[in-house]
Amino acid sequence: AEYMGEKRDTASQIECPQNSSKLMSVYYNGCIYVYGGYGNKGFSNEFKRLRLDNMVWEGIIAEGPNPQLYGSSVIMYGNCMMVFGGRSPSQLLSQATYSLDLDALRWTEIETSGQIPSPRYNHSAAVVHNKMYVYGGVDSIGSLQPINADQAVYILDLDIYEWTRVEYPGNKPPTDSLQGHNCCQLKNGIVVTGGLDNDQVFVLNLDLGRWFCVDLVGEKYMGRYGHTVCSVDGGSSIIIFGGQVRKTNDILSDTLMLTVWESKPPVTPPAKLPPLSRSSDRK
Repeated sequence: AEYMGEKRDTASQIECPQNSSKLMSVYYNGCIYVYGGYGNKGFSNEFKRLRLDNMVWEGIIAEGPNPQLYGSSVIMYGNCMMVFGGRSPSQLLSQATYSLDLDALRWTEIETSGQIPSPRYNHSAAVVHNKMYVYGGVDSIGSLQPINADQAVYILDLDIYEWTRVEYPGNKPPTDSLQGHNCCQLKNGIVVTGGLDNDQVFVLNLDLGRWFCVDLVGEKYMGRYGHTVCSVDGGSSIIIFGGQVRKTNDILSDTLMLTVWESKPPVTPPAKLPPLSRSSDRK
């Protein structure tokens, strides 16, 4: 089957969210929830949702202490949107964890223990089972340098809210990928794509407790940062969209699917084999 992207017009009982970046967005129960971000009007504390059945935007008021942050990581766990870190309108970086119950519409600042990550923003997070994995980021305002080349993974047990810092061995992502990358669940681990100067894909296999650099086949993957990524098919594939190429500043609008096989991928022979290239033609 072939799938084509489609631009959908949205009706609105209120204005759509303002143009912004570094906002928080999750899907839950037939709606896309959008909060925060930073745009032409500065920091936004707008909280809105888009009902996918009728494409109508609605304003939302949630009780409790909202995080007032952007550049945070966000994941869904049960009926709660979990937020960690980020940057405040006063330029302070956060190491706080918040939970938003999307049924009760109530924010809660979570008191965590253990090896809490340093304050950061532009990091990423993924949830696997009952744990949130936080990776990378920037720890100084206006800096393009990653967090002291800290390639540790910080794991929050979402049942007891205790942090653990783990240095996994193996073929790790380069330090340049600690900012501008993205990650999500992929089978029995997490996958890290992109970053400021990274054109490779890395997987942290949680069963083996080890990083691997993925050998890619198929369509050429172009390194990027500031892209989106989500897990599909029960975590067996990921969808990558957009981003920007640092060396050329090109803005990308491509959509890629990355699927992981346990062994070699199935091969379907083409209807007509291409002519063999001569060795002298090879570079």
